[in-house]
Amino acid sequence: MVIQREHGSARYQLIEGDRNIGFIDGTVIVFHGFTSPSDASRAAWEAYRALELKRTGRKPFSYGQEIGLSLELGKEQYVTLAGTGMIARLLPPPDPVTPFDEWGFEMDMAVNAEAGKSSALNEIFVTATARVMWRGIRGSGIYRRMRQFDVPSAGSVLLRAGQ
Repeated sequence: MVIQREHGSARYQLIEGDRNIGFIDGTVIVFHGFTSPSDASRAAWEAYRALELKRTGRKPFSYGQEIGLSLELGKEQYVTLAGTGMIARLLPPPDPVTPFDEWGFEMDMAVNAEAGKSSALNEIFVTATARVMWRGIRGSGIYRRMRQFDVPSAGSVLLRAGQ
């Protein structure tokens, strides 16, 4: 993953290959392009697991273990973890015209950043954190459910060619 600063801005774009997969705005890390709220929720969980593994040296829960993960839908949409609280906020498609496969999630790293550090150190922390999150998402395979990585099947290519 490449992290590129937007010209004249403090915001960074997250790019995998030639595909925009998210951005960093201050201490908020966003990944977008998931096909559904449950896919975005799963990706948030995998990103959280990767962060916990990096931070503590162990995964917070193993597969098959009861984790109490929930998806709260309503005006605000969150991914929560029993015993931990909110781990991410889900981002629905921005407007009714946007395709449904534009779900995303955001995590605010401000609670993890140490007070009193310079903004340059905070930028290093947040960009490094985004890399760890992306490795967790990639490692789980859920990234294949992002529209950016959706490979059309042979049937859909033939259908488009015949139109």
